[in-house]
Amino acid sequence: MYSASGLLPRPFPTTHSNPTYYVEGMLHYCVANMPGAVARISTFALTNAGPKLQVHDASQADPLPVRADFGISLAPHLDQLPKEARVRAAMDLVTRVSGGYTPGFRAGAELAWLERYQARVGYIANGPFGSGATFGLGFSTGKLQIDLARVLSNTVSGADSPSYLSLRYLF
Repeated sequence: MYSASGLLPRPFPTTHSNPTYYVEGMLHYCVANMPGAVARISTFALTNAGPKLQVHDASQADPLPVRADFGISLAPHLDQLPKEARVRAAMDLVTRVSGGYTPGFRAGAELAWLERYQARVGYIANGPFGSGATFGLGFSTGKLQIDLARVLSNTVSGADSPSYLSLRYLF
């Protein structure tokens, strides 16, 4: 352990290829800023499963399905990219909890610059509008995030392919 007061020995940063050193017979490990070789995130979400929020709920012709989403995201550190750039890849499985529907799959990649500008490409299989390629752009300003995305579906004409505008504010 090292202290800011300087009473304890000062560390010497090391690397993944040579992570340890000895000082006065004591082994030291001091890999600086070590997030890991590849950051991984896995998620699970259950949607539309809670109680209805309307007190006087009228009959709905097409009730919202209870869905389960499972996903994984990888953010490898690529030395070839400038330090301002970040790459992420993700895959998701989306399925209805009941009803025997075919599960849907999503896969995609994102390139971000300065954690402010994002460009995304992907593919959806068995989605609500069929299967097809997706692309999108994003912009972040502090807590406000703006995203624009387009799905190129194989079941609807190009003019009818859905586009999405998403505005998010992070509290």
